[in-house]
Parts: sequence; structure tokens; C-alpha cells
Amino acid sequence: GKTYYQQRDAATALPDLDEAIKLDPQVGSYWLYRGMCHYALGDNQAALSDQNQAIELEPEGLDAYVERAQIRRSMGKLSLAIADWTKAIELAPENSLYRFERAVTYLETGNGDAALVDFDAAIRLNPEDPAPYAERAGFYHGSGAYDLSIADWTKAIEIDPNYSFYAGRAWAHYDNSDLDLAFSDITMASQLNPFNADYWHTRGRWYYEQGNYEAALDDLNKAIGRDPRPWGYLDESLAYSDRAATFAQLGQVAEARADYEKFLELTEGDARYADQRMEAEAWLQENPE
Repeated sequence: GKTYYQQRDAATALPDLDEAIKLDPQVGSYWLYRGMCHYALGDNQAALSDQNQAIELEPEGLDAYVERAQIRRSMGKLSLAIADWTKAIELAPENSLYRFERAVTYLETGNGDAALVDFDAAIRLNPEDPAPYAERAGFYHGSGAYDLSIADWTKAIEIDPNYSFYAGRAWAHYDNSDLDLAFSDITMASQLNPFNADYWHTRGRWYYEQGNYEAALDDLNKAIGRDPRPWGYLDESLAYSDRAATFAQLGQVAEARADYEKFLELTEGDARYADQRMEAEAWLQENPE
């Protein structure tokens, strides 16, 4: 069962682990691995039950606390997840990952101060891991501490010049009114990952805000022309709305109509877009065929 699990075949591993537990239910690692299989297969409750049993049999078993912390977090039981990460840190105080995971969980509870303490500890324990810098950068950005956010994104980029880090720093520069640096970073993100439609959309919207409608249209065409992928700060529906507005500024009325109609089709019945839908409908009424 353990071998099958390590080969990422949890479904095949599960019957063997069931049998192992029947043969010797006092072995904590059997419950540990079966819980991991249940978690991999999406059965959080069964996974939680097995990890509880693993911990009951081996109260100092590090892996079971780590696994249970992840399960509890995925179930929204954040305080209990933090308790498990705390136990894992007690058992392995030099492990930076556990500090990082507890920090992220603290953020999900809204406890930014505790998260910062753990991010600092994670960085001290492993200063070459970009993840704590990136997560802390996001927290600083959300708190309006743009200079601190930019500093952390910069450190993450020094360690790993990842496109997502450039995109994060681009937004920090943008919200800090450093538009040239924002454009530079979002351009780098789109070059490193040209398949991410969000980066083209973001730059297109920024060009629009600057009155550079031709450049905006070029980027929005690239965004909409990409295969469907996860959208980040902006989404596909808004890309059509933004391109419609751009077409309108360029006097391309037929194209603007088509995009506004597409936007209305994509967002029908979605209350999140109520204001944008009103604007689109008003424009269409003012610009009949």
C-alpha cells in the first residue's frame, strides 16, 4: 500500500492498507498512509479519522500532525490546523516549511501579526526559499505597505525569477503609482509566461487607463485570443467589457457592440457584474445598430 501511494496510485493503495490495518491495527504508520490515501482521493472526513488514530497510536509522530494540519485547513478548521502546525514545529523546530504553512494559515484567520512572526522565522531558517518572501509581499501589499511588498517581491525574484513574482511586483508598483516600473514588470511576466491571458489583460487595461488605446487593443486581443486558463485579478468576462470600451474609444462601433453583447452573454444572471452590465446596456442603447 505504501509503495502504491508513493507511486501516486492512492486508489490501488487503499485496499492493501485496509488489509494491513485489519492484520495489525496498532501500527500508526498504516493509519497514516491510509489517511493520506483518503485525502488524495478527496475524502477529508475519512482522512481526518485515520490521522486522529495515527496520532493516538504515536503521539510524537510528526508526519501525522503535518497531514492532519493540511486536512483541517482544507476543511476550514483553521484554529485546529494551527494547533497541528504548532505541534509539528515543536517536534521539528528547524523546519522552515512548517513555519511557512502556519503563517499562511494565520493569514487565513486574519491574524497578520502572527503570520509575520512565522514568515520572519521561515526566512531566517531558510533564506533561499522564495515562498515566504512572496507570501509576505502579498500580505504587505494588501495592508498598503507597498514599499515593503516591493522589497519582498524583489528578494523573491532574486532567488527565483518566476513570472508570478514579476506580476506580483507589477501590481505593487502600480498601486504605489510607479507606473513605469509596473509596466516593466508586467511585461516581463508576460514574456516569461506568454500563455497567461491575465498578464496581457492587465497590461491592456493599464494602457487603456493611460489613453493608449491602440496598445490596449493589441494586448486585449492577445488576452482574449489565449486558450481558457485560470484568470487572476481580472477575468475573461471583464476582458470583453474592457475591449468593448477600447473599441468604442477608437470609434469601432460594430466591434464594441459585439464585445458588449458577449460580455452580457457571459455574465447573465451574475450579480457580481451588475454595475458593468448596466454600463454595457446603456452604451448599447445609446449606440443602436
